[in-house]
Amino acid sequence: PAVFTLPGQMASCWACYSAATNTAFIIDSSGLQFEIDPLKPVDGVLSTLSTPTGGVDCYAGADMVYTLATGDNAVVITDISGGAGTAAIKRIVTGVAPTGSMGMAVYM
Repeated sequence: PAVFTLPGQMASCWACYSAATNTAFIIDSSGLQFEIDPLKPVDGVLSTLSTPTGGVDCYAGADMVYTLATGDNAVVITDISGGAGTAAIKRIVTGVAPTGSMGMAVYM
């Protein structure tokens, strides 16, 4: 198995895999979102994004990653359409998740 050092990591709550980019996204309770290449155990962290609050669930779609950030009652939408290592927060939708939510479902 691959072992990664995630700078600033506090408690990783969830991870999701994107078949479109062949990368995984690790969501941390500190508000960090890491994009990693699971096939590179050394230097596998491709990008680190800072979200408003920590996430507790995520889903990777064709060109977006959706992260549930219950501290802000929000879903953070990350654009991954540029391929591996290009993740960028596109939009934060607030008021869509009750405080304390622990999971989400995404219907495409």
